[in-house]
Amino acid sequence: MRTFLKSIFHRRIDRVEHGLRIGILIIQIALGLRFMFRVFSLNPGNLLIDLVYRATWPLVAPFEFLTQNILLQGAVFEWSTLLAFLFYTLLGQGLIRWWKKVRR
Repeated sequence: MRTFLKSIFHRRIDRVEHGLRIGILIIQIALGLRFMFRVFSLNPGNLLIDLVYRATWPLVAPFEFLTQNILLQGAVFEWSTLLAFLFYTLLGQGLIRWWKKVRR
């Protein structure tokens, strides 16, 4: 009985870790799309592009005024998006490591 309960507990913990990894991946994909859309100066009037910009703005906003964007022949190199990508990746990895320590 004890091993059965232990296995259920470990499966639940693995679900939390899996959920964290999926959440990080979704944030990385969204920020990666935002960065690429800005580099290729795609039309922000497009519904999909506008959706990505609006969805990722709360993630990028804290980093917006730390650096200046670089303009190259109409393309925008957004440092703030790269900083947000790095920050949320490191934060997510830290949470996963913390969770692994807690579950022991």
